[in-house]
Amino acid sequence: MVEGELDLQRLLSDLEAILHSATSVLNDDDADLSDIQSVVIKDIAGKESIKGPGLPAIVDRLMRAAEILLRLEDGERNKLARALIKTRVGEGQLAEFHIDLLTGVWLGLYFLGLPFNDPWDRARQIIDELGGYPSGASFNKGIGDVYRTARIIFTRDFNMPAMPAGGNEVTVLTQRSIGLVPLELLPEIPFTDPLIANLGRSYTWLQLRLYIACDLPLRYYVRRSAWNAMLKQKQSQDADGQWLRRSAAMTAKLFSKPGSTALQKLLFIEAPVVEGIPNCYLGYRGGMYSVGDRPTIRVAGSRVSRDLASSYRETLHKIEAVSTSICINGKSAEELSSIFVAGLNGTGALLAASPEKVSASNSS
Repeated sequence: MVEGELDLQRLLSDLEAILHSATSVLNDDDADLSDIQSVVIKDIAGKESIKGPGLPAIVDRLMRAAEILLRLEDGERNKLARALIKTRVGEGQLAEFHIDLLTGVWLGLYFLGLPFNDPWDRARQIIDELGGYPSGASFNKGIGDVYRTARIIFTRDFNMPAMPAGGNEVTVLTQRSIGLVPLELLPEIPFTDPLIANLGRSYTWLQLRLYIACDLPLRYYVRRSAWNAMLKQKQSQDADGQWLRRSAAMTAKLFSKPGSTALQKLLFIEAPVVEGIPNCYLGYRGGMYSVGDRPTIRVAGSRVSRDLASSYRETLHKIEAVSTSICINGKSAEELSSIFVAGLNGTGALLAASPEKVSASNSS
């Protein structure tokens, strides 16, 4: 390899080792996530299968990759183009892949306890030039940052959970339950590189769980019809019910802590009443929105300003007050499995199985 060129295969191999260690921790229901970096470092350092001196060599290679990627200008991506010879990424996706690699380096260093913001700052510059986030690692990192920033602000600036909810709590509207089921069971999403995208999903999942574990205010809305459609799609792949059981167990674990139901709610809501609001992840200082699965659109979503986030949040709160929704906080895994199965079978019993039914008249 020519000096100064990006060793893409070596980089992906290093990120794969980090991903494997991180997901092992994240898929452990009882793991302490507050110091996940120490666990990842210990795991990687103890593996003899990694070529070279081990952990120090991985850190050195990640930093070297960062230096190369940071030097690449928009019109001078020859080194990156040569690295793509053995990949399926086309010339027209160089900017997106550049973003992916920059984000991947940042995530790799993050999980090794070495925050280095330059790669992400450069990725954000290219994202702004594209007009939004491509699907994959960068989009997931943006969502994870919504949870992380809100957690830092709430725990630093407020006496949580004493602060009442309703003003700036994290609010999510999604048609998929990303973050509510174990990583290995998450539905597939479009991406430039699957390995780096999964590293981004690991970051999102980590930040959501850390936020929830702090008993910080949360409204997590799931479009019920889309959830049921996903369950039905899984039916042919889940004859023994493993996916449902794991999903129910993880959801119950996340939302069953004593005292959590007052400030944290996971709600299924009817899709027609939320038309016009995109899937979004709203935090204290703005958030992210998704354009959905649209192959003809180059970006997956973009940032939401603080004012727009407040507008979306206010609308969702009003919808919750005047429509039928269900809150499944505090339910056991067995009870949640019954609720999920009702949706899977299309029995219409999902609302009937609800532990809480919120309804009001539409009169003003």
